[in-house]
Order: sequence, then structure tokens, then C-alpha cells
Amino acid sequence: MLEDIHKGRERANTRRLRHINSTVIHGQNSKVNQREELVLKTTRMVCEKQWKQNKQCKIQRQNEKRQQLTQNNAWIRTIQKGSSTWQKYQQKVKSKHNQLRELQLIRKDKNQEKKQKGRQQSTTPNFIETLGMQEQRNK
Repeated sequence: MLEDIHKGRERANTRRLRHINSTVIHGQNSKVNQREELVLKTTRMVCEKQWKQNKQCKIQRQNEKRQQLTQNNAWIRTIQKGSSTWQKYQQKVKSKHNQLRELQLIRKDKNQEKKQKGRQQSTTPNFIETLGMQEQRNK
């Protein structure tokens, strides 16, 4: 029976402790002062330690986030530098390709002109030869 009462008091104290924490956050100090007597000193000490640990954890998390952001920014910078060099390289390759393509087109045009001249030259003597052969047949 006494144990049940003691457990009930512990539960009440933890509830009050939670209430105190919530009131401290909201800044209602009058309620904290009224209920402070009912809270055990040991639980209060534990709560303060937890608060300090939580604060340290928050600071560590913030530092980790800052480090991650700086690392991410560094990666972004390296990627941007790499992409800019890649773009320059691509431009060089495209310009070389365009130059080669122009040379190929010029060569192609010259070859076509040569072929056309060759055809014209080859057709005229054949035509003359055929005319000459027809004249010989007619005689």
C-alpha cells in the first residue's frame, strides 16, 4: 500500500516536472516557483543534466550541419569548375569539328566539280566519235 502511494507521488512529481519544463519554455515563472517545492532535488538535477546534454547535442548538430553545408558548397564549386572546363573543352571540340566539316564540304565540292568536268570532257569526245562513226557508216 505504501509502495503504491510512493509510486503515485513519483508519477505526480514527474508530471509536475514536465509541467515545470513546459512553463519554463513559455516563460511563466510564477507557476514554476509554486511547484518547485514538490519536485525532488534528484529529479531536478537529472533534468538539468539532460537539458545541458540536449543543448550540447543541439550545438553539435548545428556544427555538423555547418560542416555539411561547407562541404556541399565545396563540392558545388568543384563541379562548377569542372563543368566550366568541360564546356570550354566541348567548345574547342565543336569548333574543330566544324572546321573539319567545312574542309570536308570543300573537298566534296571540289571532287564533284572534277567529276562534272570529267563527265563533260568525256561526253564531248564520245559524242564527236559517234557522229564520226555514223558518217563513216553512211559513206
